[in-house]
Amino acid sequence: TIDFSDLSLGNNLIYEWTFDENVTPSTSDEMNPIIDFSGDEGGTYVVCLTVVDQVTTCTSSTCKEVKINDALLFYIPNAFTPDKDEVNDAFKPSIYGVDVEDFSFTIFDRWGELVFESQNPSNGWDGHYRSSKNIKQDVYVWRVTFFNPATSSIVTKVGSVTLIK
Repeated sequence: TIDFSDLSLGNNLIYEWTFDENVTPSTSDEMNPIIDFSGDEGGTYVVCLTVVDQVTTCTSSTCKEVKINDALLFYIPNAFTPDKDEVNDAFKPSIYGVDVEDFSFTIFDRWGELVFESQNPSNGWDGHYRSSKNIKQDVYVWRVTFFNPATSSIVTKVGSVTLIK
């Protein structure tokens, strides 16, 4: 949702806003409309404003592109149970709106030893370490790094997860 503001000078102005057809509403005659760019994906939308001065009948128009970035969604649980019951058997972040080319997911034990690493957001940790099935119930530290195209920056998130047996 975006609040548009008209900064035209003058009195007795008539406003004619036009928005992309996929926008709600697609037109407005308000001075400062509030428009919903709802959608699951970002995009570039053309917004035009025509202002008419009722006294002088002067008309002025401008069009600008509004770029809406994809939403960045990041969620990661704080516990999982790798007991092969098909519920919470793997630990991984749920992530949307990032560049998967620059993705890194690592997990460390309490001594700082790397126990899991992946560059694919679809791959999760199954609770095993070096093919060992006897990894113990404990708290592990995770780190996720990814590129956020909306801000053109690398984001690093760190937290902990409890492996429950």
